[in-house]
Amino acid sequence: MEATEFDEAIDPRYTARIGKSIVEKLPGGSNETVLELACRTGTLTLEILRKLGPKGRIIAMDADPEMLDLARYKSRLETGKRVFFSTLLPVEQWRFEDGVFDTVIGNLPFDELADPTTVFEAVRRLLVPRGHVLLTRLLRQSFGEILDMFEEVAHARREERVFQRITTIRDRYLDEAHFQASFEALGFEHIVVETAEYTLSFSSATDVFLDPLIRAIAFKEWQWIGEASNDPAEFQHQVLHALETYFLGQHIAVTLRYGILSARCPG
Repeated sequence: MEATEFDEAIDPRYTARIGKSIVEKLPGGSNETVLELACRTGTLTLEILRKLGPKGRIIAMDADPEMLDLARYKSRLETGKRVFFSTLLPVEQWRFEDGVFDTVIGNLPFDELADPTTVFEAVRRLLVPRGHVLLTRLLRQSFGEILDMFEEVAHARREERVFQRITTIRDRYLDEAHFQASFEALGFEHIVVETAEYTLSFSSATDVFLDPLIRAIAFKEWQWIGEASNDPAEFQHQVLHALETYFLGQHIAVTLRYGILSARCPG
């Protein structure tokens, strides 16, 4: 996806909306040094900057050069002064010294990181003692309405391979307990996971499957599920019909449920 399309069609309904939960947890006016992972087009970067004190600064990283270019443009008045944008390289190529960051932030970074465990092992080293980690990620029950329809159709068609793939996708989304446990295993302390959710509304089942946001974050998973069917095209048609029938006369609601993790580095 092009950076401008992401900025206009995805960010306001997804990354920026969820990222507000992180900004609310930052102490106002603090002169911290912040590392932001997967900054995308810089919307959250600017929100963080407004929350920091006059000597606070941010190093914002992303793997997509077009996203970074747009982020630099949006932050042009501060870029090179209080905001420094950098390509998100593999951890072994990072050149940061130990204990250099007060806070590390990642808004929905997990799909953007090739090896999240290795990254957050490095994050623990880069944080000052008692340094703060603030992260968000989608949790189990996201897209539940759609996956329920997949299951209903798979049951009617007796498609066991489809069932297996639905289970795989459901399990890909952690619940809050496993989200917390994954950072306990990395040695972080005082871990709290809060949950929130909101719904996306669509006028038809076709609109769901054609929506840019859905296609960016979930459609490939749904496509992979349908490919396990004996007749993928007919399977998708029946899913669309099941959605229209279930929400007859109403807008179709698709739930996004997410967790906000706050943790501290030992110290």
